[in-house]
Amino acid sequence: MKNKNIYISLRVGALVLAGALIGVAASAQSAWENPTSAPPAGNIAAPLNTGSVAQGKLGALAIGQASPAGGINLDVTGNAVIDSVGVLNLVVATGTPAAGKVLTSVDSAGTVSWQTPSSVIPEPTFYTYTDITMPGWNSATQTMWISIGNYSFCAITRMGSVGNYVARVRKNTTSGLWEVQYAGMTDGFTVGCF
Repeated sequence: MKNKNIYISLRVGALVLAGALIGVAASAQSAWENPTSAPPAGNIAAPLNTGSVAQGKLGALAIGQASPAGGINLDVTGNAVIDSVGVLNLVVATGTPAAGKVLTSVDSAGTVSWQTPSSVIPEPTFYTYTDITMPGWNSATQTMWISIGNYSFCAITRMGSVGNYVARVRKNTTSGLWEVQYAGMTDGFTVGCF
């Protein structure tokens, strides 16, 4: 009797196991979808990798974060370096790029657009001094200065090459005017201001 009960239990266990296997097989069969095209067509896109073959990605890409911000195709958090051999290291082709325009931030989020520069550096005004020594020059104190005028910036643009000379340009902190001081020039010098 004992052997008969073991035999029945084994038969019932085998039937349950067979039924479970048939159920799993049927489930797998119903989940299977036939390919829509012959290989290799229809493959999923290859992942971005370190290979030397050119790669492309459809959709947005985030670097240094979990996902890109809405509407951003390439969203980089952290430092980025754009380096290439040749002249064209970075090309920003969106908007209305043109020769003479500059890429300008237009909001606090860092959005940029091509803009025409708002100001142009003015043509400088040149003053040429050819006297050997400026009137009233005191070589001991070197305190006499001649006022040039009210400019943003002045500098000596041409220095004479002959003689034992002194030539200086400064902005007077009291008057705000640019001044020149010189002596000992035999072939003069030029100051440019703008």
